[in-house]
Amino acid sequence: MSGSDGDAKSGAGGAAASAAAEPPRAKIDYPTYYTFKALGLSGAVRAKVMELIRGVLGDAAVGDEAITARPSSAGKYEAVSAHVYLRSEDERRRIYEAFHGEKSFVWYV
Repeated sequence: MSGSDGDAKSGAGGAAASAAAEPPRAKIDYPTYYTFKALGLSGAVRAKVMELIRGVLGDAAVGDEAITARPSSAGKYEAVSAHVYLRSEDERRRIYEAFHGEKSFVWYV
């Protein structure tokens, strides 16, 4: 019986570890428009946001009209919003994965 108890405990721990590694799926109906936001040092964020999103969705997916940028009051930082058309949850997750790997971003949502 102790072998069964051990398996149950490791199974529960494994499920908890998997749940912690992968965030819960968003409740979004696709296709849809979605806004990504990033904050970083002024002058570099806009181009990097466009590059990362285009890397997932393709060059035509993000035009200049889909991007807005706002400098911080001191001008050191820049907040960028990108409004894009997503066809799937996979696209959204791949963009966030690309954002996560970008060291020049201070913050993103």
